[in-house]
Amino acid sequence: MELKFYQENNATIIEIIGSLDTMTAPEYEKQMIEMIDGGSTVFIADCTQLDYISSSGLRVLLMTLKNISNKGGKFILFGMQEPVFEVFKICRFDNLFTIVADKSAALQSIA
Repeated sequence: MELKFYQENNATIIEIIGSLDTMTAPEYEKQMIEMIDGGSTVFIADCTQLDYISSSGLRVLLMTLKNISNKGGKFILFGMQEPVFEVFKICRFDNLFTIVADKSAALQSIA
């Protein structure tokens, strides 16, 4: 897994590249906690290159959502590949997260 962070329209965009699983979830969690503790509260996750997610990956995304929500922020996911979205639907996480089609829609939802 690789994470890339950049700022756009008062949001932190996170590109999640590769797999978010047992091996990579701790690094994701560490970096997100640092960002949230640093004061960032609006995040958009670019999932276009996220090709696999395990239960550990789902757990850290849920933790991120809870931490951001507790600080009054927003966490939006976009560009999910069908196999990853199927996992979200099976676990009913599609009801917990704001999931949109593309970055444009994500940026509009934080405006």
